[in-house]
Formats: sequence, structure tokens, C-alpha cells
Amino acid sequence: MKTKHNLFKNYKRGIQKILEECLFSALALNLKRMIKVVNWYQKDGEKEY
Repeated sequence: MKTKHNLFKNYKRGIQKILEECLFSALALNLKRMIKVVNWYQKDGEKEY
């Protein structure tokens, strides 16, 4: 997970800024997962009709 989602190297200094960077990376990962699930449900819904 670290290498694929920009967590292998910290680009900022300070604990607060590193925490923000990790939270934004986790937010981006969760958004990608939600989009994938929504698209899957939309495709699945089209097959039923």
C-alpha cells in the first residue's frame, strides 16, 4: 500500500504536516474505492434491466 499510494516517502517536515499528508492519501484511496464500488453497482444495475 505504501508504494502505490504515495506513502513511501514524506515530502513535508513536521509531525503535523506528515499526519496531514497521510490523511489526504487515505482520503484519496477511500475515494477511489468508493468510485469503484459505485461504478460496479451502476454496471450491475444495467444488466438487470
